[in-house]
Amino acid sequence: MMGPRQEAQSALFYDFSIDDHVPVDHVLRAIDGVPDHSTFSKNRHGRFRDRDVLRHVFETVVAQCTEAGSASGQRYAADASIIAADANRQKSTPKGDWNPEAIDPNEA
Repeated sequence: MMGPRQEAQSALFYDFSIDDHVPVDHVLRAIDGVPDHSTFSKNRHGRFRDRDVLRHVFETVVAQCTEAGSASGQRYAADASIIAADANRQKSTPKGDWNPEAIDPNEA
């Protein structure tokens, strides 16, 4: 037995309908609800491939975030997942034997 059944669970939930709060003539009603997650990728690789419109949108959003204090532009992250790596755990160097000064950048 998991204990007595709680009848007061309805207090944890509430009913909310956006239709009750957004006027019929509001601009939000003209916007298509929640696009598929792949829509932006498909458009980026398809119809907008040879255009600069997405770069303009991206740069505008970043500028607005910077002006609002949401982004500083001081740090960045890069995703290098498309770069093939020769990473094999069986052939790796143990941490105790790792000597970064012994690496020749020309051979890396």
